[in-house]
Amino acid sequence: MESLNINLDLLYNEIENSRGIFMKDNQRQALRDAYYAGIIDGEGTITITRSFTKNIIKNSKIKNPRYLPLIRVGMTDGNLIHSIQKHFLCGKVYYEGVRKDRPNSKPIYRWVITNRFQAIEVLKRLKNYLIVKNKQCKLLINFCEEWKTPFNKSKGLDPDEILRREDLYLKLKKLNSVGAAATTETCSIRESEVTV
Repeated sequence: MESLNINLDLLYNEIENSRGIFMKDNQRQALRDAYYAGIIDGEGTITITRSFTKNIIKNSKIKNPRYLPLIRVGMTDGNLIHSIQKHFLCGKVYYEGVRKDRPNSKPIYRWVITNRFQAIEVLKRLKNYLIVKNKQCKLLINFCEEWKTPFNKSKGLDPDEILRREDLYLKLKKLNSVGAAATTETCSIRESEVTV
């Protein structure tokens, strides 16, 4: 009877180990992570926001600029935005109505994460699949993981921490900057010629 218990224990351990491997290497989840990484690469933003207004300083004891991680995707397809939120089980979905200056446009849905713990979790799942925003992903993970909270909030952050956050903010701002807008004007007459 004792050998039967040992065999059942071994079998149970094998099942648990295979279940753990299955969950860790779940192909369906990996496929969806890759799909959503493509959406974020094309339609999303991975950056740091900075705010330093009189209103923030007036209503709190914070003496420093406020830096937050930001992962955001905006699209007109609300179902897709809600599926991203459902897949990652975090972030908020915002509905932005039709722009007043463009009455024929469609409303925009935005999935937004500003919580650093949620940002770390999502970015670690996406980092192997992001192509265009891979550098932004790594910088934002560094920003969130190296986060230092001040000992005394009324005194604000350590100057070294402010410099670290500002440096990462500027690096991400540079990576996310858009160059000159594309033009549709032809450069020469030969471009408009058609060869038959």
